[in-house]
Amino acid sequence: MAIESIEKLTTQLSRLPGIGRKTAQRLAYYLLGVPREQAQELAQAILQAREQVHCCPLCGTYTDKEKCELCTDPGRSDEVICVVAEPRDVIAMEKTREFRGRYHVLFGVLSPMEGIGPGDIRINELLEKCKGGKVKEVILDTLSCEPEQITMEASLVDGLEADSLDAVELNLALNDVLGFSLTDEELKSIVTVGDIVRLLEEHQ
Repeated sequence: MAIESIEKLTTQLSRLPGIGRKTAQRLAYYLLGVPREQAQELAQAILQAREQVHCCPLCGTYTDKEKCELCTDPGRSDEVICVVAEPRDVIAMEKTREFRGRYHVLFGVLSPMEGIGPGDIRINELLEKCKGGKVKEVILDTLSCEPEQITMEASLVDGLEADSLDAVELNLALNDVLGFSLTDEELKSIVTVGDIVRLLEEHQ
């Protein structure tokens, strides 16, 4: 016998990342067993966070202020930017207590299979930050692969495990070394190492 309200709660919980139908059902029945005040506090906490928290207009991480504390901290360097995929990555980086620069959150990674291209994440905003010469260093993840894996036919995503951070690094390197950057359409067309070589030849 299905109870509509429990089914609705289970369905909503199952939409959370990493939560399957069975786990969602267990959570739903657990929540039904907690005191009413505790359930209300949970619901209010979710709504409060959703209403008060927004993206920092400068770096993109979450904050409940006009600008996040990391961007307004005068003790941090404007010359170094650490590029991360998600706001939670900022928290992980801050736990090291070693980085004293600024951040830039991309909000995602390139995924051609899902139709996510450079224009769908905050790559252009990063490139704008780097104009003017104020930024001296950009910290990015790099490809973790062996040299022999890099062939003309090698797939950047499936074979070399490249992501949007690597796309940003490629564009910044091209602009710094060769004096030009690839357009969003050109970045979207890159599937293999050979595609990069082709685009470089076209820009010569």
